[in-house]
Amino acid sequence: MEILEQLQQAVGSGRSGQNIYRLPGDMLCHEGLLKLRQMDEKNHTEYVPTLKTYLEQHLSATQAAKHMFLHRSTFLYRIERIREILQSELTDPDELFYLELSLRLLEQEDEKG
Repeated sequence: MEILEQLQQAVGSGRSGQNIYRLPGDMLCHEGLLKLRQMDEKNHTEYVPTLKTYLEQHLSATQAAKHMFLHRSTFLYRIERIREILQSELTDPDELFYLELSLRLLEQEDEKG
């Protein structure tokens, strides 16, 4: 079953295709991403922006480090910490998609306030 179908089943649809319920983004998000966000808030780390940039730069640590104005070794250290926290090598395409989707959901939640 595709992710869209799963979301539609979880949320439900009205006759006009409108959602009956709106689930908060954090209920659908990757658990590890929520943990990273909590760590960022508590410890003033930059794990979520680092992960987001890494994904946006197609897993290129060099390009992501340049984009964030960080030394490459600093960026690589952060990515290693993120991998440890997520307990993931960040190589599974399905997990990477889920992380990207989760990041977008959290951004939309933050924009709505």
